[in-house]
Amino acid sequence: MPKIIIDLDVMLAAYSRKFDDKKTRAMDLIREVKSGKHELYTPFTLMDIINVWRIDYLRNKIKKFFAIYSVEIVSAERINTLANRIGVDLGGLKESFMELGIKEEDSFLIMIASLLNLELKTFNKKHLINKQAEINRTLKESNMGGISISEP
Repeated sequence: MPKIIIDLDVMLAAYSRKFDDKKTRAMDLIREVKSGKHELYTPFTLMDIINVWRIDYLRNKIKKFFAIYSVEIVSAERINTLANRIGVDLGGLKESFMELGIKEEDSFLIMIASLLNLELKTFNKKHLINKQAEINRTLKESNMGGISISEP
């Protein structure tokens, strides 16, 4: 069973009131997670981001989905333990990703996906999908495994 992490852009597409191709693909992925076709891992950092959203409907729908269907809500402590075990400086790695033009929150998704061997599902072509080769090269330079980044 594939292990995945879902970027918030996919969740926003799924639960927004706008109907388009992204919504259809996002909802297909949501249905697959609900039916057990994927193991979903959600970093606690995503929950922190969601908690400050002002749109109650989206915040509540997405938090509920993550709470119910995540195999694990991954704590910062767990990530730090895994990184320390293999000698990875997450702060330095985050800076390397930011030099590639990757946002801080996306760099966390990348690092968590690598540490837990997860596939990252996102619609973000500019900062993630189109930079997969650079991302994986940077991960390998830090003795971490490469990741798969794809759209739903």
